[in-house]
Amino acid sequence: MKSVGDPATTPTATNFTITDDSVEQNTTSVIVNTKKGTVPTGVIFAVAPFAIGAVAIAAFVILKVRKAVKQ
Repeated sequence: MKSVGDPATTPTATNFTITDDSVEQNTTSVIVNTKKGTVPTGVIFAVAPFAIGAVAIAAFVILKVRKAVKQ
């Protein structure tokens, strides 16, 4: 069996042809994708503490620099 434009190897292919030398007549095949994607949860709670910390450090540095410049 040979595949041309197989979606398993070409993710952007929507049409592909499968040839099989043992088939003697035209056949129709339907491929149904039943895989359900998983939505990553908890990303906000994993990243938020670091983002808040970075914003707090940046604000602290900016305030210190402004205070030093005024003096």
